[in-house]
Amino acid sequence: MINELHADLAERGIELGFAGLKSVVRDQIAPGGTVALIGADRFFPTIGQAIRAFVEETGSDFIDWKRQPPDPS
Repeated sequence: MINELHADLAERGIELGFAGLKSVVRDQIAPGGTVALIGADRFFPTIGQAIRAFVEETGSDFIDWKRQPPDPS
């Protein structure tokens, strides 16, 4: 199922990645070749690390809206 999703997204130019995946889940999908197919570098321990990697790869601007001061108006 994940392999099919990966293929469908790849056809559209979208890369699949995972963040915060529990090791027990990763250990279950690894034998099926999913980790190798997607790439071990697309698995991140935290969402923050995944976002940082995306920003570095793409040069995108990222604003963490949760950390912005409230609008005084």
